[in-house]
Amino acid sequence: MRLADLPVPDSPACTNAVEVTTAYCSPAIVNHSLRVYFWAAALGTARGVDFDAELLFVAALLHDLGLVEDFDSHRVPFEVAGGSVAWVFAAGAGWPVQRRTRVSEVIVRHMWPDVDPQEDPEGFLMVRSTGFDIVGRGEADFPVSFRNEVLARYPRLSLADEFLTCFQDQATRKPDSSAAAAIRNDLGVRMAANPLEQAPPLNRRTSMYAVRAHARGGPEQLVYEEAPRPDPSAGEVLVAVKAASITPDELTWPERTPFIPSHEFSGVIAALGAGVDDLAVGDAVYGLIPFTRDGAAAEYVALPAGVVVAKPTTVDHDHAAALPLAALTAWQALVRHAGLQAGQRVLVHGGAGGVGSYAVQIAVALGGQVSATASTAQLQFVKDLGAQQVIDYTSERFEDRVADVDVVIDLVGTAVQSRSWPVLRPGGILVSAAAPVDADEAARHGVRGLYFIVEPDRDGLRSIAELVDSGRLVPVLDRVLPLTSTRAGYEALEERGRRGKIVIQVAE
Repeated sequence: MRLADLPVPDSPACTNAVEVTTAYCSPAIVNHSLRVYFWAAALGTARGVDFDAELLFVAALLHDLGLVEDFDSHRVPFEVAGGSVAWVFAAGAGWPVQRRTRVSEVIVRHMWPDVDPQEDPEGFLMVRSTGFDIVGRGEADFPVSFRNEVLARYPRLSLADEFLTCFQDQATRKPDSSAAAAIRNDLGVRMAANPLEQAPPLNRRTSMYAVRAHARGGPEQLVYEEAPRPDPSAGEVLVAVKAASITPDELTWPERTPFIPSHEFSGVIAALGAGVDDLAVGDAVYGLIPFTRDGAAAEYVALPAGVVVAKPTTVDHDHAAALPLAALTAWQALVRHAGLQAGQRVLVHGGAGGVGSYAVQIAVALGGQVSATASTAQLQFVKDLGAQQVIDYTSERFEDRVADVDVVIDLVGTAVQSRSWPVLRPGGILVSAAAPVDADEAARHGVRGLYFIVEPDRDGLRSIAELVDSGRLVPVLDRVLPLTSTRAGYEALEERGRRGKIVIQVAE
């Protein structure tokens, strides 16, 4: 019995159920809900129970929403409240009335002592799986190797304390409820005796918590789990990650699985590989991890010492982690590839984005005369970054507002790039980090065009740190999320109107 052998339904309803649970529940409850599905699916598969995987998955993910303050009811038991939420959710998913009623029934019945598998196979499996996850009932149904695999993928975190606290609160307010009956029946004692709570603690010398993807795809593939802690090889350092930053599309880069995403970080050196003599354990550093390696959405990362430098001293790790990929892309575009000189005119497409917000600031710091495009809502924000001219791309054509530009920084691609050639002066340059350039089109306009992918650059990072510490470059953060919410962070990258980077806080 292995996780890979179990059916994982791929439907909009299941994807949205995970999104809803992640948005409203703690990481411990989210992991509990996922474990409930896999225990149930494993039991059903082993016993030959004919179950509806999609219905079971949605019920498992939503079954504890009635414990959440937003959906809790002072009049009805939490499982009834949760069943009602699930009915509404299923209606939004386009399920017919009968199917909506079924998912509600499964959630309500998970608090029953037992359910007849012939009458309600999904209800039967939910009763058994929730009982196993909370108090260890029926442990003989699940091989130890399978338990360990599930617990490594979906750690229990603080479930015991959180769940008991929720049930005690339910019992106080609703003394006739099933939760109150569980408390009277020594739920706390039975939870403490659960063999799943007796699992050996994480071996900090060989293991760590990380976010990994076991298949290529989008954020739905990301799992917070136990993973091997890397050791630094010769010429490498081991960094205890404090914060990491995420980038659109990076989940599509790796060709192997499993992989850890997020390639920009800030942290503290925890160990040195042989031959590293210009860094020391305890140094606060930041850097850009080579894209062929595992990233920093983990407690530790091993990487070449040659890509690590001292972090800016005037900002914390969260802000430092927002710099390496985005600011280095802007730096390399402007300095290495465009050769920007003081007094030259610069047009930045996408001035409010993760890279664009740095491109505007760096161009200003280098003495450029900066114009930038942005949406209506972001105009003042980009002006505050230092741009002398901000063009509302939702209502104005940038080519009607600028001309004789020395440097265009294209962070958008598509038609924006092709419309940019005429605004360059003869001999000017368009540098794109968004899409390959049309060399023939550039030649027809008497200008140059270049597409590049950012790469680790120690000198560039040192220059960026100097700009930050001198107050000429301010890291721009959209939001900071805990490591357990990395998946939600990648989903948020699709939101319009973001300002700056989304940062994952790994440790205080």
